[in-house]
Amino acid sequence: MCRRGLTVAREVLYSKAHCPAGWVHFDRSCYRALRKGKPWAEAGRACSTAATGAHLADVETEEEFLFISSYLGALNHIVLLWTSLNDLQHEGELRWSSGAAYSLISVVTSSLPANQTDCFALQTNATGPNYFFTGFFCYMPLPYMCQYKMPAAPSRFAFVLEEVSERVALFGWSDLERWLQVEGAMELFVQYREDTPLDRPRRRVVSPNATRVAMQGLSPGRAYLFSLRVRHRSGATQTFGSVLKVLTRPNPPQNITASRVTSTELAVHWTAPDPSHNALFHQYLVSWEDVATGVRESLSLENYTTSTVIGGLEPYRIFELSSLTPGGTYEIGVEAVRNENRSEAKTIVQTLRPKGVEVAMPYEVNTHSVVLFVQRPVAGIFDGIKVIYKGGSKHKALSEGDDKIIIDNLTPGMLYEFSVYTTSGRMTSTVYKVSAVKTCLAPPTNVREGVVRDSSVEILWDEAEGQRKSYEVICVNCAASVTVQKVTEGRAVFTDLLPGQVYNFSVRTEKESFGDSPQVFCEIRAVPSAAEWLPFNKTSTSLTVSWAESLGVIDGFILSITNTTFTEQKSFTAFDQRIHRFESLSPGSDYRIDLISTSGEKKSLPATLNMTTVPAVPEDVTLIEQEGDSMYLTWRHPQGQVEGYQLRYGVSTAPKKHRRVTVRDSSIRIKDLTPGTEYQFTLRSFKGAETSEAVSKHVLTRPARVCSLSLTHVNSSSAGVVWEPAAGPFDHYRLTVANASVERELNVSRENLAYAVSGLQDGCTYNVTVDRVRSGVRGVAASLTVTTGCVDGYHVVLSPEQGLVTVRSLGAGGVQLCAWSASTARYDRFARCSLSPSLSDAPSLPLPGVCLCVRFGEVSCTVGDECKGCAEVVFEVSGATSPVSRSITTNESTPGTPTNLVGERVGSTGILLSWTTPADANGKIQAYAVEYKEVCPYPESSFNRIQTPSEIPEYLLNTLTPGSTYNIKVAAINNAGIGLFSRSLFFKTAEAPPGLVTNITAFAANHSAVKVTWFLPKRTNGLITKFSVKAKHARTSQTVKTLEIDAEEIMNGVLPHCNDAADILSRGTPSPSETTLITSASLSPFTMSAVPSASSWIVPISVVVDQLRSHTAYVFEVSAFTSDGEGQIASYMVRMPESAASIGEELCASLCWAGLVWPSPLFAGSGPADRVARAWFGRRVKQIGVWRTAMGRCEQLAEPKPQDIHRIPSGPAGHDGKSHTKPAH
Repeated sequence: MCRRGLTVAREVLYSKAHCPAGWVHFDRSCYRALRKGKPWAEAGRACSTAATGAHLADVETEEEFLFISSYLGALNHIVLLWTSLNDLQHEGELRWSSGAAYSLISVVTSSLPANQTDCFALQTNATGPNYFFTGFFCYMPLPYMCQYKMPAAPSRFAFVLEEVSERVALFGWSDLERWLQVEGAMELFVQYREDTPLDRPRRRVVSPNATRVAMQGLSPGRAYLFSLRVRHRSGATQTFGSVLKVLTRPNPPQNITASRVTSTELAVHWTAPDPSHNALFHQYLVSWEDVATGVRESLSLENYTTSTVIGGLEPYRIFELSSLTPGGTYEIGVEAVRNENRSEAKTIVQTLRPKGVEVAMPYEVNTHSVVLFVQRPVAGIFDGIKVIYKGGSKHKALSEGDDKIIIDNLTPGMLYEFSVYTTSGRMTSTVYKVSAVKTCLAPPTNVREGVVRDSSVEILWDEAEGQRKSYEVICVNCAASVTVQKVTEGRAVFTDLLPGQVYNFSVRTEKESFGDSPQVFCEIRAVPSAAEWLPFNKTSTSLTVSWAESLGVIDGFILSITNTTFTEQKSFTAFDQRIHRFESLSPGSDYRIDLISTSGEKKSLPATLNMTTVPAVPEDVTLIEQEGDSMYLTWRHPQGQVEGYQLRYGVSTAPKKHRRVTVRDSSIRIKDLTPGTEYQFTLRSFKGAETSEAVSKHVLTRPARVCSLSLTHVNSSSAGVVWEPAAGPFDHYRLTVANASVERELNVSRENLAYAVSGLQDGCTYNVTVDRVRSGVRGVAASLTVTTGCVDGYHVVLSPEQGLVTVRSLGAGGVQLCAWSASTARYDRFARCSLSPSLSDAPSLPLPGVCLCVRFGEVSCTVGDECKGCAEVVFEVSGATSPVSRSITTNESTPGTPTNLVGERVGSTGILLSWTTPADANGKIQAYAVEYKEVCPYPESSFNRIQTPSEIPEYLLNTLTPGSTYNIKVAAINNAGIGLFSRSLFFKTAEAPPGLVTNITAFAANHSAVKVTWFLPKRTNGLITKFSVKAKHARTSQTVKTLEIDAEEIMNGVLPHCNDAADILSRGTPSPSETTLITSASLSPFTMSAVPSASSWIVPISVVVDQLRSHTAYVFEVSAFTSDGEGQIASYMVRMPESAASIGEELCASLCWAGLVWPSPLFAGSGPADRVARAWFGRRVKQIGVWRTAMGRCEQLAEPKPQDIHRIPSGPAGHDGKSHTKPAH
């Protein structure tokens, strides 16, 4: 009997942290070394991607340093390795990513410049076993070590066992809800397993706010290990409290009975609570108590015993009767006698012990049974034979001539001792011992293959039943001779095998002094060896791979290529050419190529090749020179994927000195170029380490502009000009002299900085410009105006009584008269003079050099206003006094409005603007203000303003959106401020491929049709012309159906369209054609009626794709098109439901039966013969009821009965492709 109170719980030392796969544990941290080299900053980001909360390793203590050195010592060929140590914030101040200062004993060394090595790596010590820290270039790719630190467990935490029974254990713990919220842990669970090496851990998730849990479903009498754990987002797990070892209570024994009571003995029997060969308790405890004396005694028995005899009991009266027949049953009466008087007899019926068997011996021995030959006693009475053995007993009534007893349900491979008795009623004879009977060994079961590799095979089997010593495993054809292994567990591994070869194995059980069990055979094929890649070729749209012949037995190869949106698979036999070319790939895309060798049903591990197709060449590369020392380079993104662009530029004659620039956008401005120099620009797109072919452009920058052009002298026939030198090469100067009637060009040597222009006409105005020339390319010119034979004012000669007024030309046919005031005799006023009274003899338009005689008092002068805006006017007057000169500078005012604003497309995101300088500059123009805003399809409420860097009437807007309409205005800027803005130019940028369609969804409408729904891209980049919908097999990527939908029809009038949304846009800003790229702005005011409605982007677009196969997975790809091509592709996967059989319309019926006809359901396949691909299915016909029609009414006569439902079996369906019929009676 089982004693209560045996359940115990004790603490067990156990690891507190469990790192994710591939990480190693030390203290409260997890570490992982990664071999793929990355720069220091990218390595830090890669650590945070590898595990949430991870970072480059902080080695803050000596213990951590010793552990990491030991860990790295086990990893071969890692010489340098990034940690988080750096001095990026303050030079020479080393700190970890946690902010802690470096405090290790190990000295930090570096042989590189300190100001260029701000990151520190662990380096192998060539003279010792450990590592040391050294400064290194942060941009160099090195292996790196990541660290994830476990959060500290809550203080005063307890995990205790509160109560336990046979199948339930109750646990309690401290509250963890707040700790879990702070640390962001994902899951709290209790993990448990039996305290045996073979049992696997199980777990139960509990609520974060729970503080106790009842673990049910345990087995009685078993030892379990329980622990409370939390799983973090990084994948690491952490154990709280101690691991508890819990013993569940065993089940009590059943059916306790007492028999064969004698004067000194008592036989007790019971039923075991569990099978004896799988006992879940250690022993029985039998206790008894003498009622008269109150003395209590006990006896311990083995767990396989189910009966015992309690002896040494106190008898009352003992009498002996002899000469009785063994095994006979007698009635014995006892009477009390006194003085020959007898009391009433007390009788009992007692059966005597029969004689024992003469001989008992094993006749036949099997794995689970033994046949005993028994020779019965020759005298006495008995009614059967009873055999008792370890674990059970058997009683058999022997008939005449029957001398064998079968003892079954024995344990294989076990040594038994049988006790044989004869029985008479409940009495048994003396025992006859049959010793050392060995049951046969049971063979192993479920022999199967385990882990099979190309050069090794693991054989697994279930443990043979019963007691055994070891197993003998034989490989018949593993080598030249038979290979034998002796193992004690259900596992054996054979190595040095030929890949892909079929091997024959046999397993049998063996035990010393026991006969071996029968052999169990198993045939296993080794995994074929993985193929070895040979050198490959690739282009922007194709990948060509080849592989070497594999070792061993090979049937063929499976070659597949995949990425996020594409999958293709090819099969090859062992005799096919081992080379293949994948075509029609996307440029600059990452692909994974797997090659699997096949041998029979076995497949090798895939030989993986990660490749990136060569990026496509940048398109429409355009160079625009903004000034002599800067260049604007723009291009269009190519098809496929790119990470950026590599630009290499420099002087054409010095290619080794070219500069390299990495660009992420589609344009760049190059500054600080040397004027008049030929440059070479080479542009490539790149993705990772892959670069496209180069696009080269040669351009000659304009020579430097001429600065500080000034006039040295001027007379009636010549003028002298001078200028300053400038940097940059050029061939010569070009000097141009021009006016309304003549223009001359002169080439001046580049060594000259001055020139005297001769051959001018007296009294004329000339415009003189000077610029530099290199290879026919002219630089920015400087100009000035020269007037010969006159002054900027008027020369007036006066006499005491009358004055002579000289008339001089002002240029362009203008003349004026000017005089001075005799009353003041001062020359402090610039006056516009008129003659009053008019002279009759004076010509109406005096010619140059004509002198008029006027009276002094008749000259009246008023201040004129025609010279406002002139920089400087000089008057020279001579008369009775000495000549006097005076300089006057007038005030500037804001300039006028620029005119003729036009635009020219530059790629899909730029507009090159040009305009005419205002006629009334009112001073020197220093720059221009350009205002612009998007009006379609995303209207902006306010203008964006930028200022040009110079006074040149030209500017490139290069940050616009493709396919959008902009309102653009320009104003001039001088010292007085910003002038009036020009009239608006409404300009539409060139279209580009649209973006990704949004919110794509798909669902199966039925077994053969799918409804696909999506919304417009966030950026249409122009007018959407059509949508493409493709249905592909998910496994093979084979396109099974393609639909092209006209966007105008399916959008039903709400398609965003910037050009034709309103009459004003179509009338004022026509779409620039292929041949005309310049658009002017002469239109009426813009209205919001031209802008597409915001609801255009929330209109769902749906299409139904039909004629699909049931029970098949499809990938649906949707893309939008503009006039510039196809946009990005969005995808969605749907698995089609199965189809059900449908009853045909034609029914054949008679008086007692009706014939039903239906077609086979459609499943996935490749042709009509595969309408139902190797599937077994049944049909069910159910009678709904019996009806009759009377007087136009239908009445049900009877409900259907179970026998009215017919199940019609079918063989492999669809093999004949016909409909099926079954009469329903």
